[in-house]
Amino acid sequence: MVILDKIPPYPYDFIRDFAWHFSEYPRDIDGIPFQIFNKEAFYNPVLISQYALANYDLYFLHKKEKNMCVFLRCAEWLLKNASLWKNDSEVWIYTIHEKRYSLKPPWISAMAQGSAVSVLIRAYLATDDSRYLNLCEKAIIPFEFDVKDNGLRNYLNDGNMCFEEYPSVDSSCVLNGMIFTLFGLYEYGKYLGNEKAKLLFNEGIKTLESNMDLFDSGYWSLYDVYKGGHIAGRKYHSINTMLICKLGEITGESIFKEYCVRWLKYKRNIFSNIRWFFRRGWEKAFGF
Repeated sequence: MVILDKIPPYPYDFIRDFAWHFSEYPRDIDGIPFQIFNKEAFYNPVLISQYALANYDLYFLHKKEKNMCVFLRCAEWLLKNASLWKNDSEVWIYTIHEKRYSLKPPWISAMAQGSAVSVLIRAYLATDDSRYLNLCEKAIIPFEFDVKDNGLRNYLNDGNMCFEEYPSVDSSCVLNGMIFTLFGLYEYGKYLGNEKAKLLFNEGIKTLESNMDLFDSGYWSLYDVYKGGHIAGRKYHSINTMLICKLGEITGESIFKEYCVRWLKYKRNIFSNIRWFFRRGWEKAFGF
């Protein structure tokens, strides 16, 4: 039996994004969404985890068993498709090239690991199946090791670390990927009491507190810090804003609340939008 009071809704509202975010993807016979990459089916663990979390939250709201069934099928997919990795960890491996950050397969992603953890803790609390809990423990191991050592930690100029959605040689520190990762660590620490997850979450919060200026152009949020940083698209500026607002709620830290207000104002400011338009166009012309 699902104990709802133990498994709260996810910090980001994927239900609100359900129509535009998930409707474009086909689903296999088990209802698992996939993408088409080079004319072949590609199962993206981030997409599958987010779809699972959206269905969990729908179940939380409406108590429809079909949503719980989809959620648990996605959780089972994560169990079956986790692979042994370096340092005795278990991960979800990407087998595609990521040209923007010069990544060749196989590679792993902090966002995939953190998002999967958020699914696994809900699945464990819903079913009491220890396989989900055991996989959580293995899934956070890469957060303890540097990218050069097959982990997911990279470092910014001030020496603070970033959990890398894309483990590039030079830190890319994609903001939304970092925060989605932190959500997984936060939930693992809060709802299952994992001390290692708590320490990793606090370390990540320290990084963002010290480096929020790197993600602010003065008129728009940045998507990453890779080679000087890239401006966020409109969709990602909205996502960045919602994520940083939620971090402010979770941590109570004033700096996140300040950037929440600032980035909301950017979106409504006509001059910010004009400056965004020209920079975004320039970056697209150069292939990002």
